[in-house]
Amino acid sequence: MKQIGDWVVLGMVVIGAFLAGLVWRPLLVKVTDTKDYLEMLSFVATVIACGVAINALTAWKKQFHYAERFKSLKELKDASLGLHSFRGYLQKLGQRCMYLQMHQNILSEEMELEVDAAREKWLKDLDAYNKAWGTAAAFMTDAERKSFPGPAPLFVKYSLQWPLKIVALYSDNPGPDGFSIFTDGHREYIEEARRIYALTVSSLELKLRETR
Repeated sequence: MKQIGDWVVLGMVVIGAFLAGLVWRPLLVKVTDTKDYLEMLSFVATVIACGVAINALTAWKKQFHYAERFKSLKELKDASLGLHSFRGYLQKLGQRCMYLQMHQNILSEEMELEVDAAREKWLKDLDAYNKAWGTAAAFMTDAERKSFPGPAPLFVKYSLQWPLKIVALYSDNPGPDGFSIFTDGHREYIEEARRIYALTVSSLELKLRETR
């Protein structure tokens, strides 16, 4: 599409120069006044200069787009490194549930503080990633956005759903008898969080190499 735009600009310049020739051609034979001759040359030079300026502007816009795309992808990639804290939060939440299973639902103040700290860290990292995604997504094509494995809305969705599902899994399998069932189910969420994180980071690294 950008190449087509460049050809359109070049075509406009050529047409402009051609029309300028049509306008001034009848005068070329009749021009005897130096002033008229200079005005004619000035007009043609202006047409050519405009074409050069438009072409330069097109090239600058293309360069600016690629520079801003690379910058936004770099910021998104840096922010994506914080997504691992989602797995850390889910791990702490699972440890809390396992502790309650093994201690007759007696709360541990230390464990509660650790879960709260992990949740706060995750929310902070998610907010940073969400902001970076808002900028980077503007420089992606529709196809890139649809195929990207880790858009911010997906992490927001899982952030709301998975903790509740882990707690529900614990509630449905109380006590030591449900320990193995809970740990197996909890491990699936941990592994899925790890997989999405790895896919997101590797995808952004690939996009950065392609944008260089």
